[in-house]
Amino acid sequence: MKRSKKSLWKSPYKLSGKGREKVEKLLQMDPRLKEAYELKNKLDE
Repeated sequence: MKRSKKSLWKSPYKLSGKGREKVEKLLQMDPRLKEAYELKNKLDE
């Protein structure tokens, strides 16, 4: 999870392929993080 904060803060549209993979792995590990990430993206819309 080190150095993952930048990937989580970026918009999903701006993530590179590696960034998307990193975010997906993180979200699979922690369901609460997934919920927070989805809420953040809804607010960005």
